[in-house]
Amino acid sequence: MRPNPTGVPHAPDPLARRMAALGLDLVAVARSEPGAFGDLRDRCAKCRSLDRCMRDLACDPAGSLRYCPNDDLINFLTEMWWLRTLL
Repeated sequence: MRPNPTGVPHAPDPLARRMAALGLDLVAVARSEPGAFGDLRDRCAKCRSLDRCMRDLACDPAGSLRYCPNDDLINFLTEMWWLRTLL
């Protein structure tokens, strides 16, 4: 995975928004867990519920998205303190 010139790896907008809402640092996840990040990115890009996801993210970005193929993995990653956004 090659980062763009800003150093931030490409991620579909719903994935980037969800990760940000949950306090996950997209760059840290991509660097520390490249396989997991690739899976997240690929699943999101292939998802058939993107319209529903975008509506749900607009209402409650940190809420559970049970239909999301990434829900379990994203929730698991939030437990890893070193992948959290530093405030």
